Amino acid sequence: LVSTKMAYDFQQTGSYITANRTFVVFNAGVTYSYDPAKNTWTDLHPNGTPPPAGVSNTSMDYDSRNGKLYAFGGQTVYGPPSQYENDVYSYDVTSNTWTKLVPAGQAPSPRMKAGWSYDSTNNVFLLFGGENDSIVNDTWVFDPAANGQQGAWTQLSPAKSPPVGSSAPFERMVYDRDHNAFVLVMSGEGGYADGT
Repeated sequence: LVSTKMAYDFQQTGSYITANRTFVVFNAGVTYSYDPAKNTWTDLHPNGTPPPAGVSNTSMDYDSRNGKLYAFGGQTVYGPPSQYENDVYSYDVTSNTWTKLVPAGQAPSPRMKAGWSYDSTNNVFLLFGGENDSIVNDTWVFDPAANGQQGAWTQLSPAKSPPVGSSAPFERMVYDRDHNAFVLVMSGEGGYADGT
């Protein structure tokens, strides 16, 4: 079931849920959980307002402080026309409910395939780069606790940023709690991490 629905030409996004030791995966309007201990997939049929059915290539990570997943952006591929998104959604694992948020502040431009990771020390998400009609390399902070739990955006201006490449970035970013730092891997020359 999952391989059939999720193997189509979309890229799913997901995150590990430390509270119940499962993974939650979202792809093109469908939300699944995977339990590695039981080796089983479950179609969750969530409540609320999930990201649109045609959206893929979103960025998602788990906020361990409030037990919610947060998904950003993506590309609507059921056309026409194809378009990029910059909405933020939260998924409450306990209540099985998606919520479309209305964050304060100027939002990043619509994009897909962005680096997006939760900082458990400072209770914020970091967003880096992604792709729309071009490759972008801007840096943003999303605070999920601000604005009455609707969140708030702040753009950062780091002294140095990773360079803009000529191919799709497919960033992968994680937070290293021991060093209070993010680790980013992105494509190099030829479209591969660290080159061809």
